[in-house]
Amino acid sequence: MLRARCRSCGEPISARYPTVELLVGVLALAISVRFGFTAASVGYFALAAALVALAYIDLDTWLLPNQITFPLLALGLLSPFWNGARVSFAESAIGAAAGLAFFGAIALVGEKLLHRETMGWGDVVLLGGIGAWLGWQPLLPVVMLSALQGSVVGLLMLAAGRDLAKRGQEESAQKSAGEDDWTPPPHAVPYGPFLALAALQWLLLGDLLTRLYDDFLRRLWS
Repeated sequence: MLRARCRSCGEPISARYPTVELLVGVLALAISVRFGFTAASVGYFALAAALVALAYIDLDTWLLPNQITFPLLALGLLSPFWNGARVSFAESAIGAAAGLAFFGAIALVGEKLLHRETMGWGDVVLLGGIGAWLGWQPLLPVVMLSALQGSVVGLLMLAAGRDLAKRGQEESAQKSAGEDDWTPPPHAVPYGPFLALAALQWLLLGDLLTRLYDDFLRRLWS
């Protein structure tokens, strides 16, 4: 009825808004089918909604805001209260510590030895949050899956001559003077959306992915 324009000012309404709302609705339905109408489903829906928000923010700005990542990590450590049948407090704590340590080591090596940013600290906290919610066991498959999908998308964009980094460079130019003026390298893609995608895939298709992952390891070592 509004023909994709604001009723008050007439400015165009981006297709992103109904797309994101539809995506979150589909995820809510998928989570309820996967886990039933339980407290765990409510918690996992909060996780999914946060991951969708982080993915789109990172695509636009190359930033994963602490206002979302830190609460996500904290809620993940508390999630065994309503999700103890799937992830224990010990598994959640180990997952958070392992996620923070793994990507934190990559970030520190880049800063101290290579003198460049190899991993954003937002990605570090995000992986810690994913480990807190899902436990330590899925961390390696999630990292592998996100890296694989990110590499495929990056190669396709490179072949198509597209440069996603330009958007991040424009956004970074608008940062306040007190913040880091880092700009993404040419033809790079942000990693946060692929971490979020892989975590959602594992959440909803974990059993299938586990079988595929185990089969891959057997083939690799045979």
